[in-house]
Amino acid sequence: MLHKEQAYTFLKQVYQDVILNLKSYKISDYFSDQYMQVTDGTEVNIQGFHTHMETLKSIVTGIVTFLRFFI
Repeated sequence: MLHKEQAYTFLKQVYQDVILNLKSYKISDYFSDQYMQVTDGTEVNIQGFHTHMETLKSIVTGIVTFLRFFI
């Protein structure tokens, strides 16, 4: 069991790696193969979550590239 500070550090690293930096290859470091997510009644497994994060990464990369073109 994690202590409060360990849990905070762990969650902060997950957020940094997977959400902010969109390192989809790190998902398996933090999420179980049995991971399930339900959003608005739609159930997604770990592969669906991985695909979703890859899609977000592609979109964000495209937006950043587009913005750099105009700056």
